[in-house]
Amino acid sequence: MNVASRLKGQADANPNQIAIASATDRYKSGQRRNYRITSLRDLDARSSSIAAGLQAMGIGPGKRIGLLVRFGEDFITLVFALLKAGATMVLPMAHAIVKVLSSRFPKAKLNVMVGPRIPFLPSMTLTKLEASRESDYRDPIQDWSAESAIIFTTGSTGPPKGVLYTHKTFISQIELISSHYGIERGGIDLSCFPLFGLFNAVMGTT
Repeated sequence: MNVASRLKGQADANPNQIAIASATDRYKSGQRRNYRITSLRDLDARSSSIAAGLQAMGIGPGKRIGLLVRFGEDFITLVFALLKAGATMVLPMAHAIVKVLSSRFPKAKLNVMVGPRIPFLPSMTLTKLEASRESDYRDPIQDWSAESAIIFTTGSTGPPKGVLYTHKTFISQIELISSHYGIERGGIDLSCFPLFGLFNAVMGTT
């Protein structure tokens, strides 16, 4: 019932399929760009290791975790890790804001730093979480209605509003998009919207 289990299903079916191709240099006219490649198996394994590390920190069902990471490989991997751990993602939030305005976030005790270590910011890093054993991960989701994310609207029609997503919400959206657009395993998509980048992996698409 965990939407992230669909990533494992795709990884088991086609482990070497490219999940993410991330450009490692800037585009220059007439030159071919270089890419870092992540397979479905790599994405599933890395997100499970991080999920195990999050669970060891005490992050799981009932915990609402703010996530502010630049869209890319780390973002996609962390979203799957949080879904696997059963935590509820809340967007947006920043460690710097939490640190400077700590009195407004009295319950923000479990923090992870993504990127280079910065003094005075959280000592737990993504690199440390990745060192956790993939085999230590346990799926805690046993109910379709379990919370998965709180995603804010754009604010184009008023103040941004937090919308609660359950695992069933994500699964329904994935099935609808896949059916409506005839998406099949092995395809390639250039995602300009983060949510679609996540959906691609669980549909077996690069």
